[in-house]
Amino acid sequence: MGAMTVYERAPSEPLTYGYLERMPDDGRRYELIDGVLIVTPSPTTRHQWVVSELFKALDRGCPPDINVLFAPLDVRLTDDTVLEP
Repeated sequence: MGAMTVYERAPSEPLTYGYLERMPDDGRRYELIDGVLIVTPSPTTRHQWVVSELFKALDRGCPPDINVLFAPLDVRLTDDTVLEP
């Protein structure tokens, strides 16, 4: 059996973070929930504006020792559940 590409896997095998790391940087959002790949389109301009306003408000309100991070950022709950808030 040859090397599997990013889009190939054994049918009974759940997806893991290693698979997710190999997904293309194509503007879509790739997440895993219990080993199932979830693909969503890139966010709208309005969504990005709201997120930036929320980021600024949180950043202003947080104590100096706490960092407010901006997406994209993977939150790895388990090896087969990785979300991007």
